[in-house]
Amino acid sequence: MSSDLALLWSERYHDVRVEEGAVTSLPQTKALFPDLIGLEGAQVFGHKLAVRYDTRDKQLVTTSGTYVIGAIELNQNLERREPNRWWRTTFDARQFIPHYNDRMVFVARFLADAVNGKKTPFYERPTLGGETTLRAFGQNRFVDDTLILVNFEERVRFRRQNIFDHELDLEVAPFVDIGRVMGHFSFGKLTNPQVNPGVGFRVISQPNVVGRLDIGYGKDGANVFVGLDYPF
Repeated sequence: MSSDLALLWSERYHDVRVEEGAVTSLPQTKALFPDLIGLEGAQVFGHKLAVRYDTRDKQLVTTSGTYVIGAIELNQNLERREPNRWWRTTFDARQFIPHYNDRMVFVARFLADAVNGKKTPFYERPTLGGETTLRAFGQNRFVDDTLILVNFEERVRFRRQNIFDHELDLEVAPFVDIGRVMGHFSFGKLTNPQVNPGVGFRVISQPNVVGRLDIGYGKDGANVFVGLDYPF
């Protein structure tokens, strides 16, 4: 294929054990949800085929281009004898648009993720919440068989500073994250999504180091994430 287009095949093995939580003052998952699929653990073996289109100028500190990947994966839990296979289909598209003499980069992202099959462990299902999806919520706040997510972010460089002969860019990034999980895809269920506005602050050490602080606000209040790299 061309340098922008790639066909990818991957295999994965995921061994999971669900133990008692370290915080004994809180109810244990096994006690609250005794019938939850996956509590007994799993050995997940997956086979994934993906097609990727990538015209980004840089992979880590991207300022222009398009990134699209579509994948289908067949998974099975080797610890169960009864029907235990499920398909996972993922589509992730991102567009980076520089403007204002490249001092600003508008980023739009669309993500769809779904599982279909029997006996899917709860930790293998699509989730929303966390620093790369809905930033007003903690990791895995919403779980179901299908998710739809849209992110919009304006990355604005307001200062370029030279420190000890090393160039640093300072960015502010207002954003909005919009997402919804559901059992099966339905346009009717998209009418009541989670909407999380927020703002991010970034320090970029060219060409490939990003330090960030993101503050998002949603129905549960405000949430803060600190880390490295862009969220998408």
